[in-house]
Amino acid sequence: AIDKAGNESEPGQVSTIISLPKTIIINEIAWMGTKANLSDEWLELFNPGGIDVDIANWSIYGADTDQCLNFSDADGIGNTIIPATGYLIYANHEDDVRDNSGSNIVDIWDATIGMNNNSPGQIILYNAKDCQGAIIDAVNQVDSAWLGGDSGNRVTMERIDFESSGSDINNWADNNLITKNGMDAEGNPIDGTPKAENSVSKSSTEITGTIDFPVLTYLGSPYIVRWTLAVPQEKTLTVEPGVVIKFKDGYSGMEVDGTLKAIGGEADDEKIIFTSWSSNPQPGSWKQIYFSPESAGSELENVIIRYGGNFPSSDASCPWQMAAIRVDQASITLKNSLLEHNKSKGLYLIGSPSTTLIDNVQFSDNIPCQGYFGKYYGTGILIENGSPVVKNSTFKGNIFGIEIRNGASPEIKNNIFEENEKPIYVNNSYPCFSGNQSINNSLNGILVSNSNLTQSDVWQADLPYIIDGTLGISQDTILVLEPGVVIEFKNGQSGITVRGTLKAIGAPDEKIIFTSWSSDPQPGSWKQIYFTETAGADSELSNVIIEYGGNFPSSSASCHWQMAAVFVDKSSIILKNSIVNHNKSKGIYLMNSSSVIDNVQFSNNVPCQGYFGEYYGAGVLIQSGDSIIKNSTFKSNKYGIYIQSGASLLENLTFGEKDEKNNIDIYPIP
Repeated sequence: AIDKAGNESEPGQVSTIISLPKTIIINEIAWMGTKANLSDEWLELFNPGGIDVDIANWSIYGADTDQCLNFSDADGIGNTIIPATGYLIYANHEDDVRDNSGSNIVDIWDATIGMNNNSPGQIILYNAKDCQGAIIDAVNQVDSAWLGGDSGNRVTMERIDFESSGSDINNWADNNLITKNGMDAEGNPIDGTPKAENSVSKSSTEITGTIDFPVLTYLGSPYIVRWTLAVPQEKTLTVEPGVVIKFKDGYSGMEVDGTLKAIGGEADDEKIIFTSWSSNPQPGSWKQIYFSPESAGSELENVIIRYGGNFPSSDASCPWQMAAIRVDQASITLKNSLLEHNKSKGLYLIGSPSTTLIDNVQFSDNIPCQGYFGKYYGTGILIENGSPVVKNSTFKGNIFGIEIRNGASPEIKNNIFEENEKPIYVNNSYPCFSGNQSINNSLNGILVSNSNLTQSDVWQADLPYIIDGTLGISQDTILVLEPGVVIEFKNGQSGITVRGTLKAIGAPDEKIIFTSWSSDPQPGSWKQIYFTETAGADSELSNVIIEYGGNFPSSSASCHWQMAAVFVDKSSIILKNSIVNHNKSKGIYLMNSSSVIDNVQFSNNVPCQGYFGEYYGAGVLIQSGDSIIKNSTFKSNKYGIYIQSGASLLENLTFGEKDEKNNIDIYPIP
């Protein structure tokens, strides 16, 4: 044979092909046969040019036959002309390949074709008979294995780029099982693309409905999802690194009842991207990836998820289901990824167990939904119920970094919250925090809003806990504050109501602080810690600082009688080794109480300015009961101790002198 450069060789002895004309391409090979018969082998020739080509007088050196086969000598010929940008099928038998309607589409058939599965050799196409003339195209090097295809499942071998060498292993791949057409002699679907564009060559691939393929291959990407792409129970969909999945519109998304494995690579071109098909995408341009309660074992790593979060509904402008990813009573792993520019919520975890892991994920610029009556969410992660782990992640530019609601008990550790309005929001939940950082947020702390604890909990020293409204501790419930915890109260309506037990036991060098969130706090900047008559007698505050409390909002009085930073109402506490200062009206108010106050400093507790004068300004006010106050100091208060009634024991007390003198140390004067 003579190649384009004029080199001569014996058939089957070509070891290196540097440059071939490739006017006709060996484009697809079914060397493994079909599901109907292993011997129903076929190959496809493709004409990439602009004019028709007649191969009647061409020949092919065939695989392991060691024979030169002239097309003109074939067993049967239906057509030898390959139209411009068209195809020709060369097969063992006339009925080996059919179109989707069942019509034969084989153009030339010859039983002499032999493509051995184990020792393929070469296929060489010549532009003359008897394997003479120029070599137009060739596939496989001598003695190499096939460069693609799957004999077990009868999956064809497809060429990726017709302009690149047919002997390059990187230029062939299995049919991706998504784009396919045609039937074999028995009517079985062919896992290939006879007389159609190769699945691995497409500029994009549209997919929809329930998957019947196991992998979204890189070859075939980007994938355009129209409506819903569903992964059924007990099925796994694997997404290869570098794949891009584009969702057509706000009705398009994924539903995973089985398993999704989307594990990309660290390099930018190996990330797996879920995004909008739109040329001008906006948050909410597509729906969401939904993991149902039946799903299990899903993993997403090195993925980017953008512009999701729509949820079409005729009942609400901002349905609660909105999120780019919604995980419903299921477990997933999400690592080393980015969720940005999504609508309402980036990630929504509902009842997810402790096996759910969110690790090293960036949540940024997820925006709220504009509803009829205002804006909703704009949240990186919303956690309801469940106990997932969120760690080593970054939350930036969201309204809420993390929202924790409805009894959830997640572990939130080693995360960074930057430039969010509210980094962490907690309502009626029991999270565990450690090692988190808050930088340049509108509110740098953990916002606990109108929550009522109905199960015992421990709060760790981490970011400040900012109480907005009332934090309730239910009867028979214990809240433990660990040393170093800082509690900041948002405003004059914010406080703690203890119907159960509060254990705030700090250390000399790790005091627990109750203070105002304000950057310019004043006495009365927050309400109070209120121990009701059902509060447990074992409530204890030790090594704490209580400052700037004492407000009590009332429409009936400018200085309500209940005003105090700590109000113990027909119950008892232990308060020791602590500081109570800069509070309004009263530092501690003991009503019919048997509390013990030991080694506490009361200072600068100021009176309430009412309509008709000043009221109180006492370190401690006692109204009945038999409390014990000992080893304590009272400085710069209007009243050190104000006794209305009762038989309390006062022992070893110190009162300030000179500039630190109280107006009255004990009233009435003993």
